[in-house]
Amino acid sequence: MNYTQIKGYIDAHLVGIDQKTSLLEQSNRPEFKQIAADEQYEKKELNEALNKGDKARYDLIPEKDYQSSPGLKAKLLQLKTALGF
Repeated sequence: MNYTQIKGYIDAHLVGIDQKTSLLEQSNRPEFKQIAADEQYEKKELNEALNKGDKARYDLIPEKDYQSSPGLKAKLLQLKTALGF
């Protein structure tokens, strides 16, 4: 086994790891986005309570829901299966 073959095996291994990591990061994007949206919503609720007290209208604060789409998770699972993960 020469240097070029060893380098090729190592490069292929590293690329495979990078691809798995990239796929995992993309799969987790909706969850990270939902966590950030939940934090932002809670902050808006707290500001509403502090600014308006008993007259606060929480029902007027929009809430984002990035994870309610069942099709997105199914597509990601299908993609992972197709790629062999």
